[in-house]
Amino acid sequence: MTEWVDPDYAGGDSDGTESKPWLTITDALFTGNVLVEAGSTHAITAKKAISGQTFTLGENGTGTDPIININVVNDYGIQLVNPTCTIENVSLETTITHDGSNDAVFAIEMRGTTAVNATLQNFNVSGTRFGVGITPNTTIIESLVIKDGAISDNWTDNILIAEAQNLEISGMTLNTPGQNTATNDGDNIQLVNTVNDMANVSIHDN
Repeated sequence: MTEWVDPDYAGGDSDGTESKPWLTITDALFTGNVLVEAGSTHAITAKKAISGQTFTLGENGTGTDPIININVVNDYGIQLVNPTCTIENVSLETTITHDGSNDAVFAIEMRGTTAVNATLQNFNVSGTRFGVGITPNTTIIESLVIKDGAISDNWTDNILIAEAQNLEISGMTLNTPGQNTATNDGDNIQLVNTVNDMANVSIHDN
């Protein structure tokens, strides 16, 4: 199943099909592929939790990548639980001003007790507390590829990976982590392993 998203659709009868696309990304069910119209801008104002789905979040058409504003206070923007997914050709950012207690925690947060299989490519993330992360107590990462994008200007770490296994990070532009002006503390890539030994980790050409 493929769902289309186009904020310019004026038919008033959206059902997610190509001829009657959803108006906002929050309408999408994420039960398959979600294609967002090139050049469009959307906002996620409540956590979008997706569990056990096989899906692609990407761009419909050509041109400027669609922008998804992660305007979720003290929570995740897109949370993926045991996913098999690809996220590509989108920009994720936030307009929330960090004040030490309110911020968007992750643009993309992944976790899994069965398996995480994810590819994030040709995408941009900026302005959240952590850009992209795998949270602790994730026991099986079958494959995680982060490549050919840009992650910058996040409040602490640009990429935070707990349980670093079967991981490839390549071709990324990683700039100015630690935008918390009180501590100026943050890393471009932070690997934290609390349960399993690190295995099959490749970080290159960043």
